[in-house]
Amino acid sequence: MPAQKLGGFAPIEEGTRGYIGLTMAPGFSYCHLRYYDSYYDRILDRGIEGSFLLAVRGGAIFGKTELGLEFSPGTWVSAFDDEIHLQLQATIGGYPRIGDKSYWPVRFGAGLVAVGTPVLVQLRADLIGFAYQLGPVLLEIMAPSYRFAIRPFDSAYVVSWQFGLSGSYIGRGSAPAAEPKPR
Repeated sequence: MPAQKLGGFAPIEEGTRGYIGLTMAPGFSYCHLRYYDSYYDRILDRGIEGSFLLAVRGGAIFGKTELGLEFSPGTWVSAFDDEIHLQLQATIGGYPRIGDKSYWPVRFGAGLVAVGTPVLVQLRADLIGFAYQLGPVLLEIMAPSYRFAIRPFDSAYVVSWQFGLSGSYIGRGSAPAAEPKPR
């Protein structure tokens, strides 16, 4: 089906363009953290608790493929009575078209999470979601974003399920290369 222009903006799969946006995602986390210091070995294992993520995202979309970064500058809380966390992730994903101006966002990522003093490696998978393009704005629903953070060589980990909404401004970018005309 041919894509329609959206107020002068082509659908996201046409051309290369940058984007920047925000993600807000409440959810649930299971935390099992181990803290070491000179006096004691503390284990934090409280089961499933509420969590909240507010992140800035940006990157580039090349056709239907997305390369991005997500940064939470102390705005991710894995458990509401725990410390806030600094998070940085690199992601790769895609936007298969499911209708006119609507897409299924699929994304995988890896990065680091600083939880107080421990630093954890985080893996991410966004497999269920919905995206809708309104001109230069792309709205996404994550249902959920699965995230697993672990400190290598230790028993510390955080598993989270973040359900959220993301809004991004997509630049006009470059048009795809024109196909050569037959002679």
